[in-house]
Amino acid sequence: TLTLFYAFLILDQNFSKSTLFKLKKLRFMGYLGKYTYGLYLLHPMAILYVKNVLDKLGVVYQSAVFGAIIVAIFGLMLSFLLSYISYHYFESYFLRLKTRFAYITK
Repeated sequence: TLTLFYAFLILDQNFSKSTLFKLKKLRFMGYLGKYTYGLYLLHPMAILYVKNVLDKLGVVYQSAVFGAIIVAIFGLMLSFLLSYISYHYFESYFLRLKTRFAYITK
């Protein structure tokens, strides 16, 4: 049932003209949308990198939950940084190229 809920939510956000809450009206969501592909790809690597660096530095956590929160926070910050760099210095080049390959039929 959760899958159907998310499917409905995605369809509502994409195709409904009169919905109560449109995410694209929020400026932050539009800004964040540019970087979601990079976040999707780079976040697992950033988490592993942060965990390895903290382990090599010998950081000792008071509890496993506290350690997971610290790794998640630093991993998310690194993910945002990497996805920003990836978008502006790599992805945007290919996005500009896609207009040359557009195929329009009437």
